[in-house]
Amino acid sequence: MNRIMVKKSVFCGNIVTKDEYTCQVSEAFNTIVSEMFADPPAFQLMTGKQVSNVEGQHIYLPKGLCSKLKLLVNSEGMNGDEAMKTIFDRLVKHTESWSIPLKRFYFHRENVFFTIHFPAVFNIVLSRLLTPAENGELLKSQSDVDVVSNPIICCCLIQEAYVRTTLLASAYTQRLKKCVGRNMICTYMSKTNIKATPHSLGVKDFLYPNNDGNKSCKTDKLCSALEQHGFISDSREIFTFMPDYVCQFNKILPQYKDLHLKNFHLSSSTLQVLAELERRISMTILNSAGKKGAKIDLLAICSTTADDPYMSRNFLTALVTCCHVMSSQQVAPGEECRVCTNLHERLNFQLLTHGKVDFSRARKKLNYIDDITSCDEVVPVFERFVADSFEAKYNQAGGWEDLVHPIASSIVSLEFLSMTLKRSKEFEKSATSQNQFVLYNYSRIVQILTRFNSAVKKGYYQQLPHLSDINFEVLSTDPEHLLVNHLWRCFDIMSEYYMLKSGEGDRLGVESFKPYILANYVKDLSALFSTFYKRHQVLDQNLPHLLPIMNARIYLLKAIKLVFEEFFDCLMMTPVDRM
Repeated sequence: MNRIMVKKSVFCGNIVTKDEYTCQVSEAFNTIVSEMFADPPAFQLMTGKQVSNVEGQHIYLPKGLCSKLKLLVNSEGMNGDEAMKTIFDRLVKHTESWSIPLKRFYFHRENVFFTIHFPAVFNIVLSRLLTPAENGELLKSQSDVDVVSNPIICCCLIQEAYVRTTLLASAYTQRLKKCVGRNMICTYMSKTNIKATPHSLGVKDFLYPNNDGNKSCKTDKLCSALEQHGFISDSREIFTFMPDYVCQFNKILPQYKDLHLKNFHLSSSTLQVLAELERRISMTILNSAGKKGAKIDLLAICSTTADDPYMSRNFLTALVTCCHVMSSQQVAPGEECRVCTNLHERLNFQLLTHGKVDFSRARKKLNYIDDITSCDEVVPVFERFVADSFEAKYNQAGGWEDLVHPIASSIVSLEFLSMTLKRSKEFEKSATSQNQFVLYNYSRIVQILTRFNSAVKKGYYQQLPHLSDINFEVLSTDPEHLLVNHLWRCFDIMSEYYMLKSGEGDRLGVESFKPYILANYVKDLSALFSTFYKRHQVLDQNLPHLLPIMNARIYLLKAIKLVFEEFFDCLMMTPVDRM
């Protein structure tokens, strides 16, 4: 019999995720079918993807597989409809003893949908989300990536892609820190001298090498060697390639000789990182002579515009040059270069590319944007959007000025991390309101919970019962089911995002870095909460028959708030408690 493999999750501990649950249902379905037919094909049930659709809550057998099952039934001379109903009934009964049983099945548009017992989902999902929080623990994640030392990120910058490149670097740094407890040393390089730094975005944990005396000494030593051989000028600002210097057996960068007309700007940070990388490579070679597997990790992030492929190669070429200069090696004609051989064995260089950023439409439509070339000009534009919305709501009343920058920076993060990496990003105002509404809904939840806690202190409400004493059967409407179904999906998303499953040539898990999935999840969660809030009143009168449903909804809001905060942290967003 063909079996459907069950995916194991590391993010969610002992909880069954939505995808894992679907696989278990599929395996049970295949077991039932195999008991009735000889050598049947494998059937994979699906999870609804339309988060705002009622059918999106459920598990279904697609119409193509329904047709295949009907053909199988008919080939055995059975009554097709009756036999299929028998199979589906058996599946529902089979799950009665599960922690999350199926309730029933129904036919819809040639698909077969299986409804889930949602009170059980509420109990399991909310318990998993809220119990660790009540114990003062954070959501845990694991990774099997073997990162020996703190990796280094180099952001290869051009003017208009600046904001997107640095945000991706920051999000990647945050991800690696959560997964394996490692910081990444981040630096940037540019074809021209970009004066701004990523700190203008208010980005968290964007690290630069410490400016201590020991590192300054190493940097000075490297600069002196580069100056001596004519690679950099006295000002130490421009690196010029000299292809005849490096040996002809360069395994690291065969394109080196094609780049001899290219120059790039050297910041003090870039020089420090080059010196640090050269030191690490020298030490790794020294400490692991004859050993395999000792690697130095370097990730370059750049856009896919015409000049940017050169940028990552330029940094790598500069590194190769530094290692040659510091080694003082003389290579005879026909002799293999020891420096290049060691670099080839020890250096793990990976490239993360993203689409370009286009501001042309914004310049035409928004009369107060004359020219946007870097992130220093992007954030103030978003601050203007936010300030305009506050002024429209509160007129001349103040008190909101301190919220403008964190909200604007968060909108920038969500705006630029929502796109798939390969797509170009066109800057426009239309998406700003939607992204701002995500923060608004979070602050709305905070305000509801604050009013509830205040009412408890004043004696209007009783203390919130323990989670295990809550009857989630009272949450029976579609908006409530859609919300908990979406919360259930967060375990699948975060387990995939945090699972830095390194493969061949992907020690840093670059292929699984997809922040746009998290960004779109947050937007969907905000939209589902809006639908719920429009239909339901959370805080109600202090009457015995109304308290059970109010208490259940309070726990639901606490879970939504926690998921918002976890995803905000990954997306470099700052939650605010008022808007």
